[in-house]
Amino acid sequence: MPAPTRWRHAPQAVAAPVGDAGLLLTPDFRYVEVDAVGLQIWDAIAGGASVGEVAVTLTDHFDVDPARAQQDVSDFLGQLADLGLVVSCPEPGGD
Repeated sequence: MPAPTRWRHAPQAVAAPVGDAGLLLTPDFRYVEVDAVGLQIWDAIAGGASVGEVAVTLTDHFDVDPARAQQDVSDFLGQLADLGLVVSCPEPGGD
């Protein structure tokens, strides 16, 4: 099964910016610290961006290979999913 390409915040997820980084509160009340890039990814999926769209944004701001950026974004969101912070969502127009 291919990795999801769109994610959204889980309904119970809570985020708070702290300086250039952020704190995420998991459903079981654990804090997860994310750096500025993690917070940028978090904010981008709130706006409906796909993994590919987030990766393009990161390659525009950082010296990173597009394929590597896409894999890193996908891996990061998978980790957040394991913590219950994000859930995959269907592609627009898909069932």
